[in-house]
Order: sequence, then structure tokens, then C-alpha cells
Amino acid sequence: MTLVYLCETHSGMSTRWEPCGPEDMGATAFVEEGSGVRVKPLEWVPAPSICTREKAAALGGHYSAVEFDAGTENAHFAANIDLGGLAFVFILEPDPLGGRRPKQFPTLDAAKAAAQADYEARILAALEPTPPAVQEQTDGGRG
Repeated sequence: MTLVYLCETHSGMSTRWEPCGPEDMGATAFVEEGSGVRVKPLEWVPAPSICTREKAAALGGHYSAVEFDAGTENAHFAANIDLGGLAFVFILEPDPLGGRRPKQFPTLDAAKAAAQADYEARILAALEPTPPAVQEQTDGGRG
């Protein structure tokens, strides 16, 4: 599965959003497997809304897993992030008719997994490794 992230770009006085990847947000895999460090999983709760099935608080806003065309043969799910009014962005994919559209996932779990991957990329993009602590060499107090 390929996720499409949107990054803010500036050109003169205008601002626009363009597709980018986690690496463009600075995400690096420096947290090694087995290091005892991981990004906490999102905690999903039911959402009493017309198309939103579940929400998970994150980054000062929330992720939503939504269902489109419920009850039809075209039913599918999508994931979005709402940053408390600062931004509202769906995870996107190319639209066969041109441009981009919300990425269509076949199940609620697939949409939630995409939201988790997006969340982890955003968290990792904000982290950087620190150099190892310098240990002073001592000679046992002999000078």
C-alpha cells in the first residue's frame, strides 16, 4: 500500500499542498527493532456520525475512519486527519479521472492501519537521534 502525504509548499505569496512521502517530512528509521521504543498505537473509539465510523485522538486533533457509499456495492472506507481546525486532509491516491481523491480502502481495519502508518510517520518525522553521551575517561584519580 502506498500512502500519499501532503506537504505545504510556498511559492512567492502563494501556498499549496503537494504530494510527498514520510521521507520528505524527515522521517527516518533510527528507532531500531527491539530497542524498547515504539510509537503508541492509536486508540480508536466509535463515532456517532453519518459516515465517520471511528475516531482516534492524535496530534492535537484526531484521525477518522469514514465509510463512503455504505450499503452499496461501491462501499469503501477512507482515513483522514483533522488537526483541530489547522488542517483537514484525507490520505490520498491518484484519481483515474485525474487529480487525487481520498484513498479507498476495502475495510475499516485497512483504513485504520493507513491512519496508524501516517501517525507513525508524523511522529518519527519530529524525532532525531542524539549523539551517544560522551563518557569521561578517568584514570582512577591519578592525574
